[in-house]
Amino acid sequence: MQINLCSAAFVMTLLMMPMLAFAQSRSSQVSTNPYASMPWTHQGGWEKLRLDMTTVQAQDALGSPTTMEPRYPDQQLWQYSTHTAEGHWITGWVRFRHGAVAAWSSPSFDTPYINVPWVQPGTWNLLRLGMTTKEVEETLGSPTALEPNTLNQQYWAYRTRNSSGNWRTGWVRFTHERVSSWSAPPFGN
Repeated sequence: MQINLCSAAFVMTLLMMPMLAFAQSRSSQVSTNPYASMPWTHQGGWEKLRLDMTTVQAQDALGSPTTMEPRYPDQQLWQYSTHTAEGHWITGWVRFRHGAVAAWSSPSFDTPYINVPWVQPGTWNLLRLGMTTKEVEETLGSPTALEPNTLNQQYWAYRTRNSSGNWRTGWVRFTHERVSSWSAPPFGN
């Protein structure tokens, strides 16, 4: 029995079509991000966060979290995570204590922060020991992460990637809501 190569290729193509259609539908599902329109997937949503915001105010700023976990009777952790079209994960979180924002860490976005005061080297020169949290926020802008260290201390982190793709991070430490130390991010490429 002699098989025509063209017929064999045609039969193989027919057999493979359902698998190709399935693979194509899976790849379109993977590249479609259901969270792309949510405020938390963009820097602007995180810049609206403030300490002591209620859960309703935080949800207005960021949208619904992808995961909510109770931590202790008085704490809750909201996580925000998804993948980009390129397959990179972006993840951020907000911790609530007694129903109010107590700490957060925004996702590490691939695009650098460029229109915020803290990415300008001269802005960090304006910091002074004893400044209030409000004065620092007016000077540097909103932090990308905020973490209480102890009852009387908290750290504000400012991080992004520079034009070379390297991480640039600065931080401010507050003791009793006053600046007690800081470190400017490295500037340059």
